[in-house]
Amino acid sequence: MGGKRRQLFSISGLHITVIASSLAALLALVRLPRWPRLAIGLVVLWLYVDITGGAPSAIRAFAMVAFVQISLALRVPRQPLPALTIAALAVMLLSPLDLFSASFQMSYAIVLALLLLGLPLAERWLEATDLFADLPRVTWRWHHHLRRWIWRALVGAVAIGVSTSLVGAVTGVTFFQLLTPGALLANLWLVPASSLVIIFGAVALLCSFAGFAAGTLLANHAAVLVLWGIERGIAAMQALPGMWLAASFRPAWLGPAGLVLLLAVLVAGYQARWQGWWRGAWPPFVLVALLLGLGVRLG
Repeated sequence: MGGKRRQLFSISGLHITVIASSLAALLALVRLPRWPRLAIGLVVLWLYVDITGGAPSAIRAFAMVAFVQISLALRVPRQPLPALTIAALAVMLLSPLDLFSASFQMSYAIVLALLLLGLPLAERWLEATDLFADLPRVTWRWHHHLRRWIWRALVGAVAIGVSTSLVGAVTGVTFFQLLTPGALLANLWLVPASSLVIIFGAVALLCSFAGFAAGTLLANHAAVLVLWGIERGIAAMQALPGMWLAASFRPAWLGPAGLVLLLAVLVAGYQARWQGWWRGAWPPFVLVALLLGLGVRLG
């Protein structure tokens, strides 16, 4: 049961990303110069990583956040893909054997899928389905802005979820012997819900440092309430038929080989800007369908 839940709900890297974003927003409000702001933000973020046990996934997320924030402080163009590559190289220099761990491969493969396919898909879907495109912006009411924001958030979440689910489908069978068709549906609400828990936790820490006991208590209770909803939701979804299936690749080498091939296809499609033969971003989906349909044994 625990393994199945981890497949649906793993947020170590998400913790660091949410905390980093919250710190950046807070320090921006204080209006510190960019270099002191960078130094304070990274020191506090590293303390959070260390206090929470220094999990490898958290360290990897910290490395990528650090490289992205340093590039912003240097005023160079923000390029998440090079930042991800440098972070991966830095982690491998410190601990080369991490390359062969399931956590390392899944973390970087999922982020690559998000950057190479998820964001381009979200951009194109939003261009094709943007709400009120023919209505002058000056005539919009508050509900137009709200509905458009909700729609854009939903479309972006679905595009990112679909792209990262390609990696999750392959790595889930490879490392956990589980095929999770319901993971996309679960993650659409698990990621926002878990982000709320992290934000409430950060608020509780800030209130505690400030000596605001009532705020600490309120934030902690709010986090517990959301965690209770997450726990009940996961339990209910696991009981649904077809949410997860025991599965394995035959032969076993097909899983790692399929992951490498999938990443190569994503890089090639991104290089082609998903135009021409790659239009519609169909090759990675067809590849994963073939891997699962022809190379996976259920049960």
